[in-house]
Amino acid sequence: MGKPPKPGPCIHCLKHFDELTWDHVLPKSWYPDTTPENLEKWKIPSCKECNKRYGELEEYLLFRLGLCIGPEEAKAAGISEKALRSIKPEYAKNDRDKRIRQGKREKIVKELIHFKELPKEGVFPDFGPQPHLVYGRYLGVLVSSEKLEALGEKLVRGITYLTENQLISEEHRIQANFIEDGKAPQVQQLFETHTKVYHRGPGFVVARASAADDPISAIFKIQIWGRLNIYAGVYRKEYEKMIEELKPQNST
Repeated sequence: MGKPPKPGPCIHCLKHFDELTWDHVLPKSWYPDTTPENLEKWKIPSCKECNKRYGELEEYLLFRLGLCIGPEEAKAAGISEKALRSIKPEYAKNDRDKRIRQGKREKIVKELIHFKELPKEGVFPDFGPQPHLVYGRYLGVLVSSEKLEALGEKLVRGITYLTENQLISEEHRIQANFIEDGKAPQVQQLFETHTKVYHRGPGFVVARASAADDPISAIFKIQIWGRLNIYAGVYRKEYEKMIEELKPQNST
């Protein structure tokens, strides 16, 4: 990681710290195996507490989302294997690690929901049955909507800092939504102007369309593994009521 960041604000909590750590904007463990070795992985200054909190959140989501991804998906190469290895005791480094993996395995087995028919509601966008597969039964993995929204906020703060050299202060709000790809044409139209696109290897594509009169206000589409689509907006607090009225009905 090189030298630690200079004293300054944590990008997440905005508090000033004399000692900061580097936090990967796009989780380091989420990069597919096919990511070029020379790709610079985005990182930002973070306090130790925020870095730890988001690290735990990213581990939680990687495990659950990774279980829903097939090993053949090129944009997510190696992700499903990471998820499965994390609950296999034979990959443990020591006895303590073995107990943790076993406990994690038992917990997810208890949480799995079995369906004979696919439910009409509650299926996470783009993580339902894949059209090229035949299913004898369906298994559901529970995922926290709060953790998904927290991930969206974390990504937006980091991307804004790196691309615009701006902190998102309390004057602005961040709202993250998860919509099936291609099912929000009114949102897609907003990306037709003032849009910058960042390709971060095969696993991540970030599109940011900024407001003409405010360097912080913007809309984002963040696509992860070709599957997880995060649509997010940063806007001033005075627009909060208007934005809430426009919020898509099928978001988390």
